Amino acid sequence: MSINHPPIVILDFDGVILPSTGAKLAISQEIQNNHYQWNQNELNKLQPIDLIRRVERVDTDKNWKMGYQIYQSFQDILPKPIDRIRFLLNLQRSVRNAEFKYAEFFPYVIPTLTKLSQYAIIGICTNSERKRIIRWLTRYSISHLITAFTSRDDRKRYGVKPDPKILLYTLIKIKHQKKINSRLDKSRIYFVGDNVSDILTAKNAGVKSVAVLSGHSTKEELLEVCPDFLIPTIEEIFSIPDLSRNSS
Repeated sequence: MSINHPPIVILDFDGVILPSTGAKLAISQEIQNNHYQWNQNELNKLQPIDLIRRVERVDTDKNWKMGYQIYQSFQDILPKPIDRIRFLLNLQRSVRNAEFKYAEFFPYVIPTLTKLSQYAIIGICTNSERKRIIRWLTRYSISHLITAFTSRDDRKRYGVKPDPKILLYTLIKIKHQKKINSRLDKSRIYFVGDNVSDILTAKNAGVKSVAVLSGHSTKEELLEVCPDFLIPTIEEIFSIPDLSRNSS
């Protein structure tokens, strides 16, 4: 059966499209709060990025298991349980407020997506909530560049990364939106993410994995899971041979 669809590029959101500016500001403010009884010796060993990586899924809604794991991860710097609870609740609110007030897309995102959309289908697959993604796409007026996206709101049925079902569901939505009648060629489908879980999701789904260094995971961590491609940011996505041939 012939393949008659263009390349499909699915993007994670945080660390790929949006930097962690809001989280950095919120955490910096919270760690100055003297109402918490910090273990200062342990806190001094950490950088804001270390704490961000612990709470990158802090907005856990009703996923109590995930929330408990995050709660436990702060035991070393906040020994008192009540301090940990207050810290995470306050951080959840302050991240949301600081993010939309101070954060901006990486400067290369809009020109990159605009160019990419001329010959590739673009989607988003994120563990973040739907309303947050819509808010950002609306703010930058780029909803028309995104064919479909899946979010945390879909997790009850499709799970969250690295479960491949959430990524495969994104592809089903794209196939429907674009009215693609042929089978999808997974060798021309790319999932771009900044975390180890993103690379594992791509592998579990049988599509090409693209790791970027603009997010929370280190180069060493990403190399350990052997992505098909490793690039600094999505601005360099045109260095991928299949996409490069189409970008001229």
